[in-house]
Amino acid sequence: AQHSPFIDANVRIDARFPFDAELQPLDPFVKLQADAGTLHLGRRSYAVPSAVASLSVSPDASSATLDNGEMWVGEQVFRLSGRFDGMPGDAPETGFGPYAMQLAVEAEKRIAETPAGLQRVDAALSGELDLAALRAVFDRITISGGEAQFAGIGVVGVTEGVSLSLAAGKTDITMVTRLWPDWVAPLAHDWVTEHISGAALSNLDLQLALPPERLAALQGDAALIDSDLSFKT
Repeated sequence: AQHSPFIDANVRIDARFPFDAELQPLDPFVKLQADAGTLHLGRRSYAVPSAVASLSVSPDASSATLDNGEMWVGEQVFRLSGRFDGMPGDAPETGFGPYAMQLAVEAEKRIAETPAGLQRVDAALSGELDLAALRAVFDRITISGGEAQFAGIGVVGVTEGVSLSLAAGKTDITMVTRLWPDWVAPLAHDWVTEHISGAALSNLDLQLALPPERLAALQGDAALIDSDLSFKT
């Protein structure tokens, strides 16, 4: 049987509701902190030693700003910042979107105690987030590391699973595997590492399609199948 991914951790939430001198509400501020956590993905578990995020929300919940987000998973750290703005003309009953979003993500991992042993990837994402539907649509994704840069689109949702399309004019297999955290579909990660070789890859096109049932299987011990991934150069 497959199990949904989850995190158990010690969590602390600090909320502030400030007012100005005329007692008009200012943007509420929420800080989330977690430690001593574990990320459970199927039969595998990964330590989440710490996570923190600071979120300021407009009084009418029409916009929010994410600052100083940081989450450790195993030996990799993710730093996040961004902004979310309510979509014009949309007035959802739930109050949880959709929102136009702009996100900046930095992923960093140290594989050796040398300057060259620090792997870093930066990503910028824009699109639409609907918390009520648990769905995010990315109409623009750019990912860079060193001299390589990828661009593409993607969808992540409880109904759709994960769909990702990325292209690059020129890169190498090291950059491709660096983009892919080893805790995300680890068997698929291993397959790409084993089956794709060569220092330089020109006109790279990567298509990843993982509906919920395939995503759940890959987090267990299932193997990657042909329909999951298209990788062309």
